[in-house]
Amino acid sequence: MRKKLLATTVLVIALAAGQAPVRAVNGELDGNAHPNVGVMLVQNAAGDIFEFCGGVLISPTVFLTN
Repeated sequence: MRKKLLATTVLVIALAAGQAPVRAVNGELDGNAHPNVGVMLVQNAAGDIFEFCGGVLISPTVFLTN
């Protein structure tokens, strides 16, 4: 299991190193310029929605945060 986690981590780092840096767009949608970049949202009991953490989708079911 540890070897699989290490291999996955190395792969993610290698893929990220080959990508151009992502630039912030001040919360504005930028079309398809960054299709895998997103933010996790949290809703409190009063119904207010807040940004919790930004990150990138590295597969259809995995969201990598920083």
